[in-house]
Amino acid sequence: MKPWQAQFLAYLGKTANVSAAARFAGQPRSVVYEYRKREAAFAAAWLQALEEAADRLEMEALRWHRRIANACSGRCLTRHHGQDRRR
Repeated sequence: MKPWQAQFLAYLGKTANVSAAARFAGQPRSVVYEYRKREAAFAAAWLQALEEAADRLEMEALRWHRRIANACSGRCLTRHHGQDRRR
């Protein structure tokens, strides 16, 4: 694996953003997509990086949701079937 590929995959695993990961690795998007087509191992690592990023982003969303829920603690209004209801 080329050094830029490892950089790309590491950044992709953190962000799930192909454009940003390609910039971070110093490669155009077209190049990373071409390597994904040509190299099965790189394509597999790409998918693994996206799975890791999805897990990371899911955990961040849950933490954010809990922070908001705790901050509201009964003071926030939510919409439920067209009516405002206190939580």
